[in-house]
Amino acid sequence: MKEKKHINPRKVSAMKDFACVLPVLIFLAVFTYYPIAELFRISFTDWNMLNDTWHYVGFKNWKWLFGGSGTKYLWNSLKVTILYSAGEIFITLVGGHDLRPDL
Repeated sequence: MKEKKHINPRKVSAMKDFACVLPVLIFLAVFTYYPIAELFRISFTDWNMLNDTWHYVGFKNWKWLFGGSGTKYLWNSLKVTILYSAGEIFITLVGGHDLRPDL
């Protein structure tokens, strides 16, 4: 007589848990991690988003941004982002309070 293989209940439970989490992991990969990786890849090209032609230029864009005349654009962008974020947080916190007296 052949002996039946015993399935470990912990493994079954782990597989069920993984099956529940898998759709979220796929969603994150498709809508978060893939665009970030694609953006990083595009940063090494001279693509101007108006036409379909592009060429790899290596670190030319990165050198321009961090060491060339693009540094002023980087700092301006960071300044605008910080000011917008601070203003948005302030408005949300102040505007979120219920100013009505207790009934």
